[in-house]
Amino acid sequence: MLFSPYRSIAIENGSGKVNAFHVDIIENSILKYKRHMDVRKVDEINAEDYKLIDLELFESAIKFQIGNV
Repeated sequence: MLFSPYRSIAIENGSGKVNAFHVDIIENSILKYKRHMDVRKVDEINAEDYKLIDLELFESAIKFQIGNV
């Protein structure tokens, strides 16, 4: 998945308070992705597969979250 250009995220309306820990995780994830993509070529040949995997993982995470609310 490191070669995949697809990274879906979900953002929830929260309490209005910023959680510094979560902001840190998001910022570090973006930086790591950019560093990896600077030295790796995007695998366009398998783009459709990467899209499908990203969608499946995203949908699974949403279903899990909804089930645990």
